[in-house]
Amino acid sequence: MPPDTGNNPTPSSARTDPTVACPHPQRALPQRADPLAGTLHWFCVRTKRFTERAVSSTLRADGNLEVFCPFLRFKRPRRSGQIWVCEALFPNYLFVRMDYTKSWRLVLSTRGVTKIVSFGGTPSIVPDSIINELRSSVRENETITIEPSFSVGSEVEISQGPLQGIRAIITRVCPARNRINILLQILGAEREVEIHPDQILPEKIHPLQSPSTRPANP
Repeated sequence: MPPDTGNNPTPSSARTDPTVACPHPQRALPQRADPLAGTLHWFCVRTKRFTERAVSSTLRADGNLEVFCPFLRFKRPRRSGQIWVCEALFPNYLFVRMDYTKSWRLVLSTRGVTKIVSFGGTPSIVPDSIINELRSSVRENETITIEPSFSVGSEVEISQGPLQGIRAIITRVCPARNRINILLQILGAEREVEIHPDQILPEKIHPLQSPSTRPANP
């Protein structure tokens, strides 16, 4: 029998077998559940300009997804008169309700979509309360119609006739006669002129646009 040297090396079998080397092997940690999996949430999707309606139709038809994309219908003045136009309430954006883990590839591969809005690399969930509040303001066809209106004291620009391009101040609105009185400054003198509403451009072209960002007249 070999002498006991006092050193008891661990058998090779114990070094290779974790259950022997460690009497209490570490248990596998539970996997953290993905909060986006298996649940429908609203997400904000960015699109290319003026493709909001086409993207909405594609996602509804091809992906059977619920889409919310409200539009504004309003009169946009032109030098030849005013025309009705329809534009997205949130240009370049729409909302999609989906199971993100199942539908994100479909959404991103849709023509006109540029990205799903995220923060810190995590897709941002839009609360249902926000969508419900927005929906309460629109009709079934998701369109808000805004009639043009002029108020006394607001600044306008004449769009037709020999005075085209001159700015003026509204002094009186006559709805019954469909006429507006404006105050002009011509050759250093002030003159009040009666004009048809279609002959003037309001200070604010888009209902959600501030006067300071008004685009150049076409």
